[in-house]
Amino acid sequence: MSEQPASAHPAPCDGAAPAASGSDASDAADALAERWSFGGATTITTSTSVITPVALIAGADHGLLYARLATPDGGMPAPPRPWRVPAPARPFMRWLRRMRAREFARTMRAMMSSVDELSVVDSSGTAYALQHVGSSGGRGLAGKPLGPMSMRLRLEPAPARDIGWLEVRSPDGTTTRLEASPRALARAGQLTAMPASQSERTLWDLLRGLLRDGLFAARKVPDDRLSQRCAAALANAAEIQRSGDLDPASQLPDLLRRLCAVLTGQRPAASLPAGWRRILDAAALADGPSVHLDFGTTLPAIDGVSVRVDSLASVAGSWRLYLRAAPGWWQSSEDGRRRWSRVNVDAEDDRGNIYLSTFTGGAGRYWEDELDLEFLPCLDPLASGVTLTFRGQRERLAVDLQLGPVAAS
Repeated sequence: MSEQPASAHPAPCDGAAPAASGSDASDAADALAERWSFGGATTITTSTSVITPVALIAGADHGLLYARLATPDGGMPAPPRPWRVPAPARPFMRWLRRMRAREFARTMRAMMSSVDELSVVDSSGTAYALQHVGSSGGRGLAGKPLGPMSMRLRLEPAPARDIGWLEVRSPDGTTTRLEASPRALARAGQLTAMPASQSERTLWDLLRGLLRDGLFAARKVPDDRLSQRCAAALANAAEIQRSGDLDPASQLPDLLRRLCAVLTGQRPAASLPAGWRRILDAAALADGPSVHLDFGTTLPAIDGVSVRVDSLASVAGSWRLYLRAAPGWWQSSEDGRRRWSRVNVDAEDDRGNIYLSTFTGGAGRYWEDELDLEFLPCLDPLASGVTLTFRGQRERLAVDLQLGPVAAS
């Protein structure tokens, strides 16, 4: 699953990305202005929701607060037993889905209204206004949020770099503080060509996607489509094998079959490679360390996409990486109906644990995309470093992140 870093002795990034494809890449890197971050807050309650401020990424022009939003009961109902709907009942089920969608919208409006109850002040006494700019998450079968939602709030004015902390206050008097994140070190290796063929990359993508599905299934999130996804992935793999484009000695189709057998309960997890077993075994853990670090590092352009690693925040259950990409992270089909990322990111720590990323939100502007990537499972408390692997269609890049602040000189 994991690949070796591109360079055994990566060189520190100095904040300026070398051009990968002429002046366009240089212009994109220049557009990624300096940012600073805050983190380390705890949960705060309002009349209708529970809010956890995860990270605040600020710049000269604006500040964006990333938070998790949940109902007081956690917003994760127990999954009902799957059942097949008889044909005569299908009109009723369509009506029921509409009712659930309306209930979900009503619940979300009530939860979002709790933002108006919050107030924010910093260490210098400056007060801030909060504006909801986006949210994302799943809808459960009962019309309730499927676990915590990801929420993005804009702060006005933008927090200055020299403030020590920002305090979030609720009407009942409870407060939580976002402290200025310490600077940590990021080292990037050399860009290298992707070694795999298109068929192998497709199979790796199928494997990573199914492992993500397995992570959420292990967290007791109801998903009765896991068997269908496995069946579709196996059919895709069989078609690739018939095409003759895949190396006959490749072990990927067999790994895919073994993974599907484990996810559908036909084989024990012991039949998987050790790194994959650790992913599924750690899925239900929620004891990740509380870490927030500021990197402020621009990477060499990957397939023409310049990426700046702004910040990392670890909370219980998962950890987040905040990135910006110019000229854009996403690629769309000609009809605009499908969208996919130009670059994918996975991680492995210095203890051999593998982490998979999922896009959970962000904000787009015409010259850059701001990204919130969630990594599962939660960060190993004993890990002292993480290697990110950025993969485009043609190029890959390994970046080592130090999970501790740079020592003061």
